[in-house]
Amino acid sequence: RVMMTIQQASLKKILSELENLSKNDKEKFEKFVELFNPQIKEGLLSDWQNRDALLGLVRYKSTGADGWTSLADYKTRAGERKTIYYITGGKEEQLRASPLLESFASRGIEVLIGPDEIDELVFSNLGDYQGMSFKSVNHIDSEDELDIHTEQSEDDKATGKAAVEALTRILGDKIKSARVSKRLQKSPSCVVMDKDDPTLQYSEMMQRLMNMEMPAAKPILEVNPAHPLVKRLAQLEGQRKLVSAAASGGKGDGTVAQGQDGQAQTSKYQIDKDEADIANILLDEALLVESPKYVDTAAFLERLNRQLSQR
Repeated sequence: RVMMTIQQASLKKILSELENLSKNDKEKFEKFVELFNPQIKEGLLSDWQNRDALLGLVRYKSTGADGWTSLADYKTRAGERKTIYYITGGKEEQLRASPLLESFASRGIEVLIGPDEIDELVFSNLGDYQGMSFKSVNHIDSEDELDIHTEQSEDDKATGKAAVEALTRILGDKIKSARVSKRLQKSPSCVVMDKDDPTLQYSEMMQRLMNMEMPAAKPILEVNPAHPLVKRLAQLEGQRKLVSAAASGGKGDGTVAQGQDGQAQTSKYQIDKDEADIANILLDEALLVESPKYVDTAAFLERLNRQLSQR
């Protein structure tokens, strides 16, 4: 017990000195952060007695500031907003380029970058910070507080509906569901996880730590109806329905249909093949952003080359 008391007193002294360093010599403190930031994060998981001090010391890269930023600085820049947004699951450069950030960037909402494997575990266990909750942009509910009310044209609504129907039918149990995205502005697709499901990386990390197989949660595929690739999928879905209607209407062979764009007749076999290619390309492209290990790259390139050769 005496040793524990001495240990805690020594630790508090060290943390106090580090806090002073962070205020009085930013350059020297950032050198410390470069070396020991992961250990500070580990402390947030194991040392609840010094949680507040560690929260003051931990640093993150951010979409809203150059260099390292503290949670206190994020809170100041957030103004009246009560949510700290973060993204995890890869290297910093990869996370900064994620399509999940498109709507946040356009609205000037800062997102913390968590490139360390431990980051998701830390964030999910922090609870709150001075009245601010933490929310992962990797999850579907991250858009709830963004006040996204994007007006879609009737064409985009029809495109989105047809594309979602095709994706749901073709991809089946590869995904949890498909939906039209509110967060995408440039990219054709992205994957997010349901509110209470772990991310792909988190599931993989827990399997490794626990040394046991865990059922992997399936991603939700979101698509951008304004993107040409999604429009093409919707067009093919419309052609497929025309073929099916023609076949059931007595034409018998069901092999041809007149495309909406006035192109020549297309075989049902080719429509099905093209639809399957594009649906899987949309999923694989979104998964590639997460990590190449989630994608059969040979199959992805084969589908991509097959579609490019038709252009």
